[in-house]
Amino acid sequence: MTAQARVETIPIPDVCLQRIKVSKDGNRVFCGRNNLVALERDSQGTRISHPGVTNGIQKFLDISTTQDDCLLVVDQKTSDLIKYDKKLRPIKRIKGKRTLNLNGSQITTTSYCGDDTLFLWMLGDNSIAILNPESMAYDIIHDFFGN
Repeated sequence: MTAQARVETIPIPDVCLQRIKVSKDGNRVFCGRNNLVALERDSQGTRISHPGVTNGIQKFLDISTTQDDCLLVVDQKTSDLIKYDKKLRPIKRIKGKRTLNLNGSQITTTSYCGDDTLFLWMLGDNSIAILNPESMAYDIIHDFFGN
């Protein structure tokens, strides 16, 4: 039986908290929107206690964790999809179509069946892609939001 993490109040500096994801192994929590904050378990594995290094990942539309414990980030400025390794180093980047113009609105995404094996990526031009996070292969559905 694994040790249970004790939940405490954790100060998160200057973060607009719109997204939150937990790594598949349960050792890291990613949250934010304007800046990414990573919270990690301590060395005894019993407490999530401190902000981790996020290598300046800023302004993202969506995040997701993968089976191989990587992190997917949709960059708000470019709509690019970036895959980061466990140490949050970029390992693959796929270009989006263009900047997604939100006109002050927020994007709401919902968990869906299979979200641990597939990722829905908004490319910025009314299209979406259904992406396999491990292989980074994807199929595009053009004009999903109209043309």
